Amino acid sequence: MGTEPRRISGPQLVAALSASQVFTLFTYVPSRQSAPGQVTLLAIPLSAAACCLLAAPLLRMRRTCGPDLLAECGRLGRPFAGAAALLLGLFCLLQAAGGCAHFAFFMTSSVYQTASRWLFICVLLAVGGYAASLGAEAVFRAGSLLFAFLLAVVVLMLAALLPELHLRQLYNPLAQGWEPLARSTVRSAAQNAELVLLALLLPRCGPGRDGWRLAGLLGVTALFYELFTFATLTVLGDYARLRLFPLHTLATVAEASVLGRMDLLHIVLWSAVGFLRVTLYLYGAAVCLRRLAGRLPLGAAVAVCALGAGACALAIPRGVWDAGSPAALVALALLVAGLPLAVLVKKRLSERREGP
Repeated sequence: MGTEPRRISGPQLVAALSASQVFTLFTYVPSRQSAPGQVTLLAIPLSAAACCLLAAPLLRMRRTCGPDLLAECGRLGRPFAGAAALLLGLFCLLQAAGGCAHFAFFMTSSVYQTASRWLFICVLLAVGGYAASLGAEAVFRAGSLLFAFLLAVVVLMLAALLPELHLRQLYNPLAQGWEPLARSTVRSAAQNAELVLLALLLPRCGPGRDGWRLAGLLGVTALFYELFTFATLTVLGDYARLRLFPLHTLATVAEASVLGRMDLLHIVLWSAVGFLRVTLYLYGAAVCLRRLAGRLPLGAAVAVCALGAGACALAIPRGVWDAGSPAALVALALLVAGLPLAVLVKKRLSERREGP
């Protein structure tokens, strides 16, 4: 098992995090608070722009202070550094637990209704934990391959859905006013939890432009969200809001001449993306845990985090996990923008004290 961080490339980081973030799209469950699809189409690019602004303090901190967020938090004192590592680690732990719980909810409600959810949670954490213990290099190499598979499936599915598109489902997204758009933008922005992993794992990358990596992550995921939202809206229409997992329903509609119905391929892809997401967040949580207990080997840190994520996942009721809640956006803003801002303010105050 690896114990020292190795360099990963910028494209590998963007590809793996983009594939992980698509899991939120796969697990989308409509609710009474959900905005219409036309509103979501406009909210997706607006949320991507908002997340660019949210991550601006992180990019500035890396240019002017240092590349490692956790290391720079250490300059503000041991209590602040410990609190920062704890908050980041808990966020990653809860994301891993939420991913496990929602994946188990999908499998036991749509695929294997008679199976126990704890079985899927344990298998996902065991396999994901082992992969995370191998280190960043192995995880992101696998993530890049999964991203290529994801692209192939997306192209195939959209091509199969072309005859089913009905543009009459589209209408003015502002027909109901600005409130649904604002609400949908907040939810879409909150679903960019991979920004926390970006903040943690950018120091693992080789030289490159952070701005391009951020733009790549937000741009690729926004494109996926736009394409699937457009397809769901124009193929299923209002029927999508009655389905538990609209994207799974969309996959059953898509037919390819060679593969037939694509719902099985969709389940395989969903499982692979869920595995990658859990692996990445377990690795991120282990990175934070090792900051708190420096001599802890990577494998042991991942094992501790997997046990904690499993306990949290089993405690989450079926179907309750909401990745786009306002609380998720507050946590994202605190970790991605608040911590770097604290480092920048500390640096500015230090420069003023040292000045003439």
